[in-house]
Amino acid sequence: MKEFLLVFVLSFFSFEIAAKWVPLNVALARPSNLQQLPDFVMRGLDDAINSLNKFINVRVVNVHDEYLLNRDNILQCSKNKNFFTEFITVEKFVPKYSISKHKIDGSGFNLLQIGANFVLYLSVNSEVCTKDPFMLAGAAPCMKPNAKLQSFISRPVCGRLIVCLENPTWKTFESSYDLFRHEIMHALVYIYIITTVLHL
Repeated sequence: MKEFLLVFVLSFFSFEIAAKWVPLNVALARPSNLQQLPDFVMRGLDDAINSLNKFINVRVVNVHDEYLLNRDNILQCSKNKNFFTEFITVEKFVPKYSISKHKIDGSGFNLLQIGANFVLYLSVNSEVCTKDPFMLAGAAPCMKPNAKLQSFISRPVCGRLIVCLENPTWKTFESSYDLFRHEIMHALVYIYIITTVLHL
């Protein structure tokens, strides 16, 4: 039994040493019929994503198909029927801001093709906003479509972000940067590592 535990520990340690880490690169995806967020909200979100991209590293997922996004897993993660569309709009923030449209029916598209390694599915004024009158935004991770990796890598490649634009507090709220950093960390769950920390 001791020998088995020793082999297991050494194997896990070897896996950690061999793991490859790269800078976080978040993309923001929204249904094609959803307009860009208002400037006073987008500025905070833009700054938050750029900030996290600079100081967080994520483990590379070695299974290429896990970066493939199609209508089924987008709907499952976003929980937003507005994503039941032929195209989605994707915004990227590094190395510079860019916006593009991608077809999601059939085989979908691959995150690696747009240079991202994590995507947030954006929803606005969803049902959860009406249930919580104090909510400005919320986020959560999605282990799908890479649930089969959970035993090895607690590493989602997607999450959902909800912004409650109808909340009147937005009119006077001045801390959107801090709010979105906090919420995106929820979506990243415990996959992140600060670059100043020693990587095993």
